[in-house]
Amino acid sequence: MKTEERLRILAQAFYFTDYESCGEGLITYNLCNALAKLGCEIHVISPSYRLRQMPHPNVKMHQVPCSFQPYTSPKLSLRSFLYSIPIIKKNKIQLVHLMSQIALTPFSRFKLLPLVVSADIKWELAKDLDLNPNEVFELYSYRIPPKLFRKIDAFENLMTRDFLTKILKIKVYDRNIDLVICREKQLLADLSNVWPKNKLTHIPNGVDIYKFNPKVKPKFRRKDTVLFVGNLIMRKGVHYLLEAFRKVVREIPTARLMIIGKGPERDVRFFKELSKGIESNVKFLGFVSQLPPYYNSAEVFCSPSLGEPFGLVNLEAMACGLPVISTKAGGVPEIVINDYNGLLVPPADVDALAQAIIELLENKKKAKEMGENARKFVVNNFSWDVIAKSHASAYRTLI
Repeated sequence: MKTEERLRILAQAFYFTDYESCGEGLITYNLCNALAKLGCEIHVISPSYRLRQMPHPNVKMHQVPCSFQPYTSPKLSLRSFLYSIPIIKKNKIQLVHLMSQIALTPFSRFKLLPLVVSADIKWELAKDLDLNPNEVFELYSYRIPPKLFRKIDAFENLMTRDFLTKILKIKVYDRNIDLVICREKQLLADLSNVWPKNKLTHIPNGVDIYKFNPKVKPKFRRKDTVLFVGNLIMRKGVHYLLEAFRKVVREIPTARLMIIGKGPERDVRFFKELSKGIESNVKFLGFVSQLPPYYNSAEVFCSPSLGEPFGLVNLEAMACGLPVISTKAGGVPEIVINDYNGLLVPPADVDALAQAIIELLENKKKAKEMGENARKFVVNNFSWDVIAKSHASAYRTLI
């Protein structure tokens, strides 16, 4: 990219980090890094930075001077916007990309530059979910009936609801947002019914194929190992996985389930109670900072989430050459192709989940072929190099 053609982008995010424990912050970090490698100049505006490794020199970081605020805090939103104005003018920024939805209101109402917004949750959440705050809290924190989960299977977090409601109900914002980047195809289809198609595009999340690859030395070696990585909350379907694994152990006594992640103490205690009787086959490892060695220690990756907009852990596992067992929920079927790079089962179906695990543990050849397909699929479609080029192309249509 020639110097005179360099794109100068303001990227707004709630988190900016290279730690795996924060999916949104890690996505922002990797995308900005990949854009910088293409020659773009990226100015990141965020109230929260946590880094082990500094980003590419073309990434300039600006921390919003603000004490911790909730995701949708009006104070944080306004302060992020005001803090951005001199940075935009000083650095001759050409486009603003809201990678998180804080500051959406001021950026869209007081439009300064072409405005891009990322979205990664089903649009129906704002239209169909009509629950009072107590019911929403119960929905998010405790056991939820599978039927309700299937209705809102892309439920990401409570705060996103605020973002969607604003876009849907305050029409002046419609005109001022130039492009919505949908991270799942289903969202693109849903939005096409209520949004001008020329303001929509689909660009998925990516994965670091150099960090997550089959050549990383495994943490341990043991056959018949299944791995779960994710938050230990009910929405991730951990309770269904444990119930299914009890059936797996009856068929394959050597099977081992490794569970990585943390969650509310109440939920973790409940999951450990469910593992009674198969404690020798199930290990809770808690939070792990370096995941690739653990991915490469497993034969199968299982993510039985009841609702997932995309499922970044699925991409990480596939990049490491693992076949993935997941659910037909949210954007997961866009990356896990049944019988090609993994197996898909209905959400909350314990018997189908158990049978899928048994199938891949018993058929090592099939599991190996699926794992090889998974790696190729991710490299060709979801590397950050590929994703960054798609973003840069989309930006150029607006400048």
